[in-house]
Amino acid sequence: MNTKDELASKIKKIEYLDALRSVSEKIKDVLDPVESKTHCSAIVME
Repeated sequence: MNTKDELASKIKKIEYLDALRSVSEKIKDVLDPVESKTHCSAIVME
């Protein structure tokens, strides 16, 4: 009993979630090197 509108909104939701995931992956890629640097310096300081 799927109408075209329901299908379209499902597709939009999936695309939105994919976009959200790719954004969070990019943020993680940016933050990961920073975190590893601070982690290394924290080990050195101990």
